[in-house]
Amino acid sequence: MLPMHMPGHKRNPSFAGDAFRSDITEINGFDDLHAPQGLIRDIEKNARKIWQAKEAFISVNGSTALIESAICSLGDRGGKFLFSSDSHISVWHGSEIAGLTPVPCPLKTSDGIPFFSGTNEDAAVSLLQNDPDIKLALITTPTYEGVITDTSRIKKIMNERGGFLIADCSHGAHLGLDPYFPERPDADIVIMSTHKTLHSPTQTAVAAVYSERIEIGRIRHFLSIFESSSPSYVLMGGICRALLDIRRSGKSLFSSWTEGLKEARERLSGLTNLSLWDGGSFSDPSKLVILTNGCINGGELAQILRRQYRIEIEASFEDHIIAMTGIGDTPPTLLRFCDAMERIDGSLAVTSKKEIAAPFIITEPPVFMLPLEDALSRESTAVSYKDAAGKISAEYIFPYPPGIPAIVPGQLITDSIVRYLIKSGSSGIRLRVDPLRDPDGMIKICR
Repeated sequence: MLPMHMPGHKRNPSFAGDAFRSDITEINGFDDLHAPQGLIRDIEKNARKIWQAKEAFISVNGSTALIESAICSLGDRGGKFLFSSDSHISVWHGSEIAGLTPVPCPLKTSDGIPFFSGTNEDAAVSLLQNDPDIKLALITTPTYEGVITDTSRIKKIMNERGGFLIADCSHGAHLGLDPYFPERPDADIVIMSTHKTLHSPTQTAVAAVYSERIEIGRIRHFLSIFESSSPSYVLMGGICRALLDIRRSGKSLFSSWTEGLKEARERLSGLTNLSLWDGGSFSDPSKLVILTNGCINGGELAQILRRQYRIEIEASFEDHIIAMTGIGDTPPTLLRFCDAMERIDGSLAVTSKKEIAAPFIITEPPVFMLPLEDALSRESTAVSYKDAAGKISAEYIFPYPPGIPAIVPGQLITDSIVRYLIKSGSSGIRLRVDPLRDPDGMIKICR
């Protein structure tokens, strides 16, 4: 077939590698992501069956496009929007675009744990009971570290008032697909990045819709806004293959991964100086979160794994690291990580674990002085972090990964936020700024 159509490489081997031989456009017989009726509609049907949903959408712009589409389609401009304080920046962007008033929900903390223990369900329920005007909520579950929040009470309240609950389950596409893993969240729409733990390409995601009250056409409308009008058939082909594998093989597809995880978690639980975090039934066992317990900085541990053992982890923080596993892992790959961790653990000249004096997280609730849109449109000036306390932020600043804002436009900059930003720089954590500029120890504030 002579391709007298886009893309310009024309599948010529001189210009297109093997990965792009299936890079086509909306030609006859290959369907259209924005009006799926054939092959792409079949992918959506497969997703619907796998996640036992009433409807499903796929995305080649990641969970970001799905989250922003869900927020814009389910939220009423000017309305209130309850969401986890540790929400990804795409949630904040969605709130900003939809013109919603953010109501961040407090998070839980646990003694000796240097990260949040999920959304505080009791606090969420209290906020909802005291404010019947909140008609949209979003809970992040599981979190970056794999903490799972029980969303059932929150969903019940939202549905009783005619509202909706979105679950940002970006890190949990595998949940509910094998008995070893917890069930997926209970929500009206569950958004999952299928590339994070399953085997579809990076940038692919699925939204599973469970409520008949959700207007499917409205979701598609906003997906047409947030997704490219020239979606990648390479990515769609990848998610198609992944979903077909799951449909055909079922639980057997996960056996190698889960067997390796069981053995790895058993071995890592025997670490002496370092330790494997175990959140029990409220955690995702696919995340191997190692607490450093004051024995070594997380960044230093990541460097040792990279340089000496040729292992690249997902993320490192001052007091812990995250080693992500996925369906492509096998017992040998996971035990290689265990071997490295045991050797490093034995090399640490520490005989007792140290308590974490002050977790490297911002625990105070955010205080908003201006709406997001107003703060972004105001004149601003840049000041150093140390001079920013008491001022109003004019920009987003967030560590990446995982992309959870430390400060957003319109928010009051407090002493603890200043300490976090300064410490992030000295700890080697990568900070990003939106609108884009160099994270140079300065923050823009509203005039």
